[in-house]
Amino acid sequence: MTVKDPNYGATASLAPTNVQVIAPATLEAGYTFDAMYEGVTFTVVVPSGGVSKGQRFIVPFTPPVTDAVAVAIPASSDSTSANGSSSKQQHSHSGGHGIPTGIWRDGLCDCCRFGPFHPHFICSWCFRPFLMGQIMTRMKMTWLGQRTRNGDSGNLNDSRIETDERWKNTFRNIVIVTLFFGTFVTVAVPNP
Repeated sequence: MTVKDPNYGATASLAPTNVQVIAPATLEAGYTFDAMYEGVTFTVVVPSGGVSKGQRFIVPFTPPVTDAVAVAIPASSDSTSANGSSSKQQHSHSGGHGIPTGIWRDGLCDCCRFGPFHPHFICSWCFRPFLMGQIMTRMKMTWLGQRTRNGDSGNLNDSRIETDERWKNTFRNIVIVTLFFGTFVTVAVPNP
């Protein structure tokens, strides 16, 4: 969500250009987020004093070098080069400012990066239904996985749109079903 600077492209130099950015959320100073300008994704650092959601602020943007080199990437992941190394290790799939494109940002075992007692690690291994309930609630889905109507028509005074708020009970319903199932399995199934 950026606004084009009329001076962009006026000079042939790669001097930074000021770009107006709209804050996606209320953020404190020093936080970073990705923004797009002229089809190029770049990292924005929140200035001192922080920003509130919807606030417009100016950040420097350095246009990319116009002389791009195309690199062919093999379609199969098991191809190797002449020296036996994998093609994934040879090519860097990152755009400007270290933003990865075409590959995952984190590796397979990066969930252990913060240690075994990190809340997200424990939740993902021991309480998977609770984690799914949290994700489904954020996506405004019911506990059965059905999408709900948003009700945002763009007009604040439009009373014809009825909002579907069944998603607000998703996490609670999943916790109840999980606890009921766990109790039932513990009581009903005999030990061998």
